[in-house]
Amino acid sequence: CLVSVYAIRTNRQQLTMDLWMEVLISALFLYYNHKIDLNQLGDLIKASTEENYQKQQSILRKQLGPILDPNSDALWPFDDYTNCGPVNTRDQAKNYKINKATSKEIDARIVGGVESEEGKFPWVVSLGRKSEGLNCGGTLLTDRWVLTAAHCFQDSERLCEYNVRVGSFNWLTDDGGHHMDIEPELVVKHKDFDEKTMVNDIALLKLSKSVPISPDSYINNICFPEMPIAIGTECVAAGWGVEHEGDKAVPSTLREVTLSVIERNDCSFNITSKQFCAGSQQCCRDTCQGDSGGPLMTKQGDRWYLVGVTSFGYGCGRPDWPGIYTDVYCQRDFISSVINRY
Repeated sequence: CLVSVYAIRTNRQQLTMDLWMEVLISALFLYYNHKIDLNQLGDLIKASTEENYQKQQSILRKQLGPILDPNSDALWPFDDYTNCGPVNTRDQAKNYKINKATSKEIDARIVGGVESEEGKFPWVVSLGRKSEGLNCGGTLLTDRWVLTAAHCFQDSERLCEYNVRVGSFNWLTDDGGHHMDIEPELVVKHKDFDEKTMVNDIALLKLSKSVPISPDSYINNICFPEMPIAIGTECVAAGWGVEHEGDKAVPSTLREVTLSVIERNDCSFNITSKQFCAGSQQCCRDTCQGDSGGPLMTKQGDRWYLVGVTSFGYGCGRPDWPGIYTDVYCQRDFISSVINRY
């Protein structure tokens, strides 16, 4: 019976084998522990044949999570894909060979990019100390939560000194009143963040108040990835980082650069499975100082998905030295547990 159910899955949007096994094992666990009857078991398995992959996972997590453990960190907070990450929703928005190395010299991590357009990436935020101006970037996940890099917060005990600006394009102006300046209420860095290797360079920032997110405004949230990023995927990094290595002044307007995900074995650094590198065959395309914590995004259909957090690199835009990014999909347990807990 289970084999036949597996065989009739749709061919257009198949589940991965890992997700299928997760669904099957979880459903059987509930059935054999008398949590659900045979009809309910069939309904759970049937849910895995829906065509929309993202909504499959959302539905299944909602169904299985509360039954298995009402207090489980596995409850997924990103269920609504109706309004996140839209492409071009505003009138203003238009549409290696690598050597091995260790992480001895790393820069805080847009070189070779172009000026973006107002309203194109309404989830990109700037953050930093009020006394210093912009230090890092971040990405709006919900109306209260921003994802950024752990190394952006060396002193997380003095959050009143920091400012988060959402809805901004030119961070030196008032953006026509589109942006909002908000103090952070809480920052949660990954407990296993390693400052030497930069592994788990990820943190969640809770805003002191909600922001009004909308698909047709200058403030919106990005979509969360539902599957691992594939090698060769074309991505876009965005931020207000310096345009050349060694520059002191950062640009006032948001910039973007197109990069591709590179094989882990071909990266310049020895990195873990929770990191990946991205670069370009064209010279001098990279993220740089001031871009740290900002998003690496990929476009699928009519939506943008967050796949990486800008972490570090060796210099900026140097040949054979791609930038290193924290893998967002691999950090989904950390992200969901923090948002559910706080």
